[in-house]
Amino acid sequence: MRLKPTSAPVTTLRTFDFTGSILVIAGTVCSLYGLESGSGSHGWSSAQTLGLLLGGLALLTIFTFYEWRIARQPILPLRHLLTRATIPCLLTATFHSFTFIPYTYFNPLYFQSVLHISPIKSGVYLFALVLPLSAMTLASGLYVKRTGSYRLVIWIAGAVMVTGTGLFIDFDTNLRLEKIVLYQLVAGLGAGPLFQAPMIAYQSCLEPNMVAPGNAALAFLKNLGTSLSLVLGGVVVQGVGGGLLTEGYGETEDGSTRNAGDQQGEESSFMKGLKTMWVFYTVTCAVMWLASFGIQRRDLDGKEEQVGDLGESTTTEKRTDTEGK
Repeated sequence: MRLKPTSAPVTTLRTFDFTGSILVIAGTVCSLYGLESGSGSHGWSSAQTLGLLLGGLALLTIFTFYEWRIARQPILPLRHLLTRATIPCLLTATFHSFTFIPYTYFNPLYFQSVLHISPIKSGVYLFALVLPLSAMTLASGLYVKRTGSYRLVIWIAGAVMVTGTGLFIDFDTNLRLEKIVLYQLVAGLGAGPLFQAPMIAYQSCLEPNMVAPGNAALAFLKNLGTSLSLVLGGVVVQGVGGGLLTEGYGETEDGSTRNAGDQQGEESSFMKGLKTMWVFYTVTCAVMWLASFGIQRRDLDGKEEQVGDLGESTTTEKRTDTEGK
């Protein structure tokens, strides 16, 4: 099928929301860099950190107001995307990305820095997370396609993911292979179905002309969640673990080797920071799970076209049936 452009390239450039794009990019970069600066050498009370954080917050606030009230062709049509039906879906998907990305970042860091496992072995240990995650992503997608029921999948997977995230708090400085495999297995079983099911629930709430900008908004929020998650997780570990995340183990400031006692103390402090971090992520995962109970039931009828290119009359008819149930 050949699609003809609905407008000329020059017209598209004229109507593109450059102001909104600049505001959201500048606000996001300032906020993330401010968090990174505060957890590093500058400290939270420095002028650079406060300026970046407050400036980023101000830019994001201006961006929200501009997109809501002023922009003619907003990159994020908030008026149409933020409804009672879509907000729980967006929260679930965003907090899922926020909680999942530490699995693949901080766990390998723990394997290598605390357990002194080689990078290759650390990657092998991640198979305990990746394999069940991939299998459950596929299985849940087939289940939703066959039954049209996605809320039960989200609720069960959310509960399992909260449990798996909480299990990571039990990691310690001793190598326990059964813990590494079992805890990641549980986390993977819970995280897998939540890649597709919230997105299906979100798309079922959108009008056909809002599917494209809605998907763009969802992708933006998920990417923002992953970026913010890594920065905040590092801030927690830095704050509780004494700045060992960036200083490294076994070396002093002048590059000489630390003695065994000092290195063991560093590992204990770093482990304490990781435990506190996993408590934080367990709470955010629980918020995701609670938000998922606000997702409304929509009739999918098992047809793939209903998630993508729907006729306006078909959409209206199905939503009327749904509201009448």
